Amino acid sequence: MLYLIAALDPDFGELFKVAADFDDVFPRAPESERAFCGLIAGIARDESSRPLSAGACAAVIKRAARLAGDAERLTLRIGWLADLIREADHWAGADGAPGADTIEAAHIAKTVAEQITPRRC
Repeated sequence: MLYLIAALDPDFGELFKVAADFDDVFPRAPESERAFCGLIAGIARDESSRPLSAGACAAVIKRAARLAGDAERLTLRIGWLADLIREADHWAGADGAPGADTIEAAHIAKTVAEQITPRRC
């Protein structure tokens, strides 16, 4: 939750300097999904990426639940989210479609498909 607050409020780090251990997942609910989409939009702006369509945001939420290991929770790993958005933005640009001014669900799917998945022994 700390990362969500810090991402939504740039002054948070200056106001609260005490280090604390926070979970990197939070409960999945309609309100938290809306906040999560706001977080994703903020990351896209910070990364100078294209904005995400509603379908792309839903695809990121689906992936974030998978990475949390629980369909009822979402991961807050900001670095991972930023990497996902940067890579999806690359695929949106490489798409070559006229007016490709947003990241779509297909770009998120392509990014996930191209990621290297560690092997389990």
